Amino acid sequence: MTHEPIKRHKPSKELRATTHEASDEDYKRLAAAVVEAITLKHKDVCIRFPYFVSLPEDFPRGILYKKDEMYNYHRCKSFKLMDWLHSKGYAPQDAKGVMKSMRSVNNLLGELDRMLASPQEEFLRNDKNSVTS
Repeated sequence: MTHEPIKRHKPSKELRATTHEASDEDYKRLAAAVVEAITLKHKDVCIRFPYFVSLPEDFPRGILYKKDEMYNYHRCKSFKLMDWLHSKGYAPQDAKGVMKSMRSVNNLLGELDRMLASPQEEFLRNDKNSVTS
């Protein structure tokens, strides 16, 4: 089984015109995707970039795991990417803050479950059938 080399050409003006520099909105969408990955307990985030794009020098690009004719696919650590997005002002919290928020939400949901279960348990305790002989 042999792999054929990928044929890439210098990008045309039309191809370059279809891409744009990442905007604040693009980074905010990336931040939302990373938060979702962290909440789902995914350690890595997969990102697709056009092969000719130049990324910021300090961007945590991770590992290049796949190439095709048009794109490079990178697998980045979600915590590192979240911390980078926070340091650049695109996310309100870093990865540790997201984890703390998740813990707070889980604690509140647990407390709510306990509050809702308590009256029902009390009702069931008082509703026992008593047999009189």
